[in-house]
Amino acid sequence: MGRVLQRFILLAAAFGLIAASVLSIRAFVANDSSEEPGPLRAAIVDQLSLTFPSESFVQDATRLLEQAGYIVDYYPGEEVTVEFYRDLPARGADLLIVRAHSGLIGPSKNEPEDAFLFTSELYSYTKYAEERREHRLAQAYAIDFVGEGIDELQEAFSETPRYFGVASGFVESSMNGKFGDATVILMGCNVLAGERLAQAFIDKGASAVVGWDDFVSADHTDAATLSLLRNMLDEDLSPQEAAARAMAEVGPDPYYGANFIAYPPGG
Repeated sequence: MGRVLQRFILLAAAFGLIAASVLSIRAFVANDSSEEPGPLRAAIVDQLSLTFPSESFVQDATRLLEQAGYIVDYYPGEEVTVEFYRDLPARGADLLIVRAHSGLIGPSKNEPEDAFLFTSELYSYTKYAEERREHRLAQAYAIDFVGEGIDELQEAFSETPRYFGVASGFVESSMNGKFGDATVILMGCNVLAGERLAQAFIDKGASAVVGWDDFVSADHTDAATLSLLRNMLDEDLSPQEAAARAMAEVGPDPYYGANFIAYPPGG
């Protein structure tokens, strides 16, 4: 009986050593930092494809990104809704290009000036009540007006469709997840006329935001963004350096004088 008990104890001890070894191996594998990181991902959010489509820009940007080792996800304008922006950080882009209309809110008595990004979702007073009330969402519209009289302007205004716009408060409080040190390129007008929208992206985990400080035409923002990408990807420049180089190459917008700048500056 004593030998049987002794053998049982020895077997139990051996099993314990084996189990401990297995746990150690699992812990080593779980903590092994030599595992290769996943591929880089880039996203092109092309809300402008519905009004100012540019197949050449998408092709050229995709080529530059793929040559630099990025997997590129393309999202056409019809997909760019409020819910799309809500889940944008979770899409895992290391480099995010937002080719979208944008505009300014305010300033008003209670709110400082803010910039917003257009969605392609028609505005409705029956949706997103809390986010509208807290000015996370704006009523976005763009008027292409050439006439002279006030009556013509009012007519153009009344016939212009309204869309939801995503403001800095939406980025801060309504987007799910974090951007994980992504570089964000906002190609629309006035996104860096102030710092609120850019800072919201930084607070949400972006490492840098590049955008325009005034109105900009579609052709010019396309050319400047391709220059920016070439300098970032081919020349390995920082977003701040690449934005300065892009400005030297293409200049301010010839109609509006907008400058392509990076936030935070001096990175």
